[in-house]
Amino acid sequence: MLESATTGLVRYTNQSPMPSKGEKQILGQSFVLALTRFAGEERPTFIDSPFMRLGEQYTTRISEQLVEQGTQVMVLYQPDELKPGMSGAQGARDEIDILKSGAASEWEFTSVDEEQTTVTKVI
Repeated sequence: MLESATTGLVRYTNQSPMPSKGEKQILGQSFVLALTRFAGEERPTFIDSPFMRLGEQYTTRISEQLVEQGTQVMVLYQPDELKPGMSGAQGARDEIDILKSGAASEWEFTSVDEEQTTVTKVI
């Protein structure tokens, strides 16, 4: 069971329910980011579809954690994964705005056909 999204404390016992897909995704991302942070050498981290299985409350917190990581993180996401106005709380920053606040650049990949993709620099 994921006990706290802020402390990262996770505790499983024989009586614990199996972790959800979202919990597994958070655990995996946390492990990769921790390894990157403490590896002793700075390397970029690539994360593909980090929000696909997460509820809105976790999507916001993961977005903040990716920006706060302090190392180069490349996030690949699908258009439906993050949308402006996705946050449920009134006045909450959109996840896309949170990610853009720490972005050096943003690129959009658009499939033209089965063999060709266009790449456009957004910021």
